[in-house]
Amino acid sequence: MKLDRYPFNGWDWTELCECWNIPSEDYSDFNIYTDDAQHIKLYLRSCLNYKKSRVMRKTANDIRDYLVELALQDSTYKTPVWEAMSEIEENFTLIQLTISLIDHMWD
Repeated sequence: MKLDRYPFNGWDWTELCECWNIPSEDYSDFNIYTDDAQHIKLYLRSCLNYKKSRVMRKTANDIRDYLVELALQDSTYKTPVWEAMSEIEENFTLIQLTISLIDHMWD
């Protein structure tokens, strides 16, 4: 069974909210914008409970797809980090790193 791929643009983490159907807020207020990152972290932490499951695999693949696009859009010192993270094969490790770095994942 082939899983659908979300068409990421590599702009910011709100794309992950859209991909995973996490309600996001009005982005005119930076505090609300950072709340979205917190919602993503909660979602990712819940995925860590499903080791070797389809949920964890799809979530990790979504993160990889997002990171590839983010690396293409980002032209800063962070680009090599996104490229390296997109190549991490271990899903659990990738999700853990994403939880730690999500606040920095925007172009």
